[in-house]
Amino acid sequence: MRGSGCSSRVRDVLEHTALTIRRTGGRAIAFALAACAASGLLAFGVTEAAGRESEVGARFDDLAAETLQVSLPLRGSPYDELGQELIGAIRGIDGVTGVAWGGREDVWAAREHGPAAPARLWTLDGDLAILGLETTGRGGSGLSRGLLVGGAAAHLADGLARFDRVVVDGRRLVADGVVVRSPAIVDLLDAVALVGEGSPLSMAAPGELVVGVRPGWAHVVAPRLARVLAPSRESSVLVRYPPEPDALRGNVLASVGSLVWAAAASIVVLGAAAVMVGTLFRVLAERRLLGMYRAIGAPASFVIATLVLEAGIVGVLGGAVGTVLGLGVAAARALAAGTALHIPWVWVLLGASTGVVANTLGALVPALLAVREAPLTALRAR
Repeated sequence: MRGSGCSSRVRDVLEHTALTIRRTGGRAIAFALAACAASGLLAFGVTEAAGRESEVGARFDDLAAETLQVSLPLRGSPYDELGQELIGAIRGIDGVTGVAWGGREDVWAAREHGPAAPARLWTLDGDLAILGLETTGRGGSGLSRGLLVGGAAAHLADGLARFDRVVVDGRRLVADGVVVRSPAIVDLLDAVALVGEGSPLSMAAPGELVVGVRPGWAHVVAPRLARVLAPSRESSVLVRYPPEPDALRGNVLASVGSLVWAAAASIVVLGAAAVMVGTLFRVLAERRLLGMYRAIGAPASFVIATLVLEAGIVGVLGGAVGTVLGLGVAAARALAAGTALHIPWVWVLLGASTGVVANTLGALVPALLAVREAPLTALRAR
């Protein structure tokens, strides 16, 4: 019996809500348009943000990068080593500010009176200032011949002072400094490096070629660098950006994303506020009807359920239409601009769902105000 009574109340709420929507079609359309506008703006905003993110990322790399890198070995190059002729050709590219390189090999290294352990030995040369090295003992821009020890190589660098001796594959070398920052070749923090040895770089062995560029010239230098290193096989050369511009780009895009989501949240709040105001006017306009319901024995839950359910149904319909329209406008804009369309479906669906929930809850406050009023007072209202 209790279950039958509950089903009857639910049926009454649904029937009365459907009747109210049909009887007051203009108001329902107004509610739906508010939800449609909020969902449409939300869908268009997140879709545009996703499309702009990829474009901004590429353009930001071009503008921010001050170095370009090519990891070796380079299978597509016809050259055996990075000779002076090839270095001159790279330096001759418009926008290039310098060229540095380093080859890597596996060795055994230790403090002079400590146990040896596997390590990596880098041989660095060229315009070393563009590597951005920071060392204790001497500045990175003034590096000359000598040995640098990576600050993260614990068995070598722990307490190491300048002029201490390090044994590398049986060779006793004097330490000229400890690397504490290495943005271009991060591996130097865990390795030892011979600086300014004057040896050419093998194109078939592990290593890094680092090319300094003027700000804004990365997109010009990159294809020309690939053409110099591997004529007619440029596609085999992967020219990449160093970690620092990547991190800076991530920070910038995160800030832009935060603004987008703040704007999206504002749209959801405004949509909920519009529904709340609309429902409040409905309550004021139908005080006598709602009071009569209460007077003839309708429970408060019936009044609340009908008001909230009406806002929810209209919000779902308006939100669905708005989402489709927002995506359609974003697609048309991408087609007109000739750009790729990126639809973040998870965020679109999450935003639409959040909007529906917010709009539905927006009707709850006026509904609670309606049932708090005494039925007799509501019946006397004009």
